[in-house]
Amino acid sequence: APAFQSIVKPLLAKVDQTQINTWMTRLTQFPERYYKSQNGVAAANWIQSTVQALPVPAGAKLTVSLYKHAAFIQPSVIARYEAATATGARGIVITGSHFDTAAYGHPQGVGGPNPAADDCASGSVAVFEALRVLTTNGFIPGRPIEFHWYAGEELGILGSKDIANAYAAKGIEVVSYLNLDQSGYIRPGTTEQIGIFVDYTTKAATTLLSATVAAYSGLPQIGNQMCGYECTDNSAWYNAGYNSAMAFEGSNANAFPYNDKVNSDGSPLDTLSVVSVPHVAAFAKSTIGFIVEL
Repeated sequence: APAFQSIVKPLLAKVDQTQINTWMTRLTQFPERYYKSQNGVAAANWIQSTVQALPVPAGAKLTVSLYKHAAFIQPSVIARYEAATATGARGIVITGSHFDTAAYGHPQGVGGPNPAADDCASGSVAVFEALRVLTTNGFIPGRPIEFHWYAGEELGILGSKDIANAYAAKGIEVVSYLNLDQSGYIRPGTTEQIGIFVDYTTKAATTLLSATVAAYSGLPQIGNQMCGYECTDNSAWYNAGYNSAMAFEGSNANAFPYNDKVNSDGSPLDTLSVVSVPHVAAFAKSTIGFIVEL
């Protein structure tokens, strides 16, 4: 069983569904968050300023920066939360999700409007909420924790590849990377559960994720899920040689069927109405557990 339940469980009670709903609503109000658009840039700026505004306890520091990519205008966002005085613990822990959008089938093309609530406002907001709970409840990490929001995932895992490869080139030690992607949809008529992916992930990180989902999410899990290709940002960290894990909204078979798609008239399919806020909260809880356990 996870070792730090006495620390984690009081934090889980602070996960706030109203906060999650507010943040998710705001993120879906950008017409789109496409990696080559000004709206995509504006969404990154909003994430940065929102995270920057979080209260930080004495004894900790929070640094939020935009990571600029050479090939497209949308930056990624990196928030680093750490003890004000270095603790001597080696390596960092990272959790991340992408915030960009795609709109296949739109009359304006793939960069057309899409609120993209499930893919991937939901994962982005679960990452936010994990950070908010830690900073606002006085948690001071033993080793630095980074929270990443990636640009350019939809068109080829572009943002996280840049960052993971840069970290590897610099020799930055990462104890583990936890990826969230779609975290909000529950297929009608199915049991609410969390999917655990086993491709483009490592066994150690996946074992920890399974234990933290069991202890902290309040939900059952379904293991052995596979993308079969580099479908999301954990593949960037895995390919760069890092320990990585991936939690998902359910089994692959029960995933939201219209991610990255819109109706032929341009009207959206991936709206707030398809997202369960309590389901997103369960991902915030398991993410807090994963981070604190490391």
